[in-house]
Amino acid sequence: MAKSRGSTAKRLTRYQALSDDVVGELRVAHRRGDDLRRVVPWLSMESKRVAIAEAAHADRLTRSEGSLAADDELPETDYGRAVVAERLLPEDAPDLRLHAEAQALLEQIGTSSAASPLLDYEPLYRDLAEARLLDADRRSIDWLLRALAHNLTFHRGDDAAYIAVDVASALLQLGDLDQGLAVLTRVATRPEAGLWVCRFMATGFGVLGLVDLGLKGTRCGLRLLDELGDPEELRDDFLMAQFELLSSPVRGREADADPAIVGALERALDASDGRSPTVERDLAIEDVLPDLRTTPVKRVMRFSDLPEPVQRLLPSVRP
Repeated sequence: MAKSRGSTAKRLTRYQALSDDVVGELRVAHRRGDDLRRVVPWLSMESKRVAIAEAAHADRLTRSEGSLAADDELPETDYGRAVVAERLLPEDAPDLRLHAEAQALLEQIGTSSAASPLLDYEPLYRDLAEARLLDADRRSIDWLLRALAHNLTFHRGDDAAYIAVDVASALLQLGDLDQGLAVLTRVATRPEAGLWVCRFMATGFGVLGLVDLGLKGTRCGLRLLDELGDPEELRDDFLMAQFELLSSPVRGREADADPAIVGALERALDASDGRSPTVERDLAIEDVLPDLRTTPVKRVMRFSDLPEPVQRLLPSVRP
């Protein structure tokens, strides 16, 4: 699964990219009239202005004890919507299907045109995708493609291979064996992602009835661990997966897939050498996920993108 880029420090929402400490530093500097260029220097001045205004708006949406504000105060920004959604969801991993209002807020965030500096959008897209996938809804693929496109645009594709595995997993669960296996093949040909592909095949293919391919993924993973070492202690996972695959009562779905695609995946596993991750700009994943070419991608949010009432919360800050 792709990494979260959010700080481990306190956050008002699980999707927050900047910790409350960083946001607080910006807000204190603004109140003091300090030169914002000297605060959090790795963040652009435009993003600082957006962050301060959105944080001020979030304050108006919540009371000090964390409950929701008056009904007539609407969350007009991505960050505000995320903060409100957080108060509607349980602390553990949410099932968005049980929280229609929260899901609607997160979908508004997912389809907005500009990316707030306060939010990490990729885990938000994945949560939306998971909710759709639990209902066998192919719109889950659309959300995962947004996550992939966002990563390629905003983070130089550092997690592109791993998000692509998530896409493949969703496709396979939805019964699209050919495209799902083709995506895995493309990722497996990237040597740095081979071990992750093998682990997914070992642990996920049994329930899909792809036992023979799962066993080949397991053997490939064990070979890679012999070659590379096992710093994350994955060997037990592969050995247990091998046992579960061998005892699986459901198998043989490989026959439902295009033999050429199955053969290509097997050859990719044989060739994988599992080197350390590098930037994935050359993954060329659009060849097997053509819908990625037309997937909407956010642009960087500017202060002028904020609703006027939110802009007025920061009248003294200029570019």
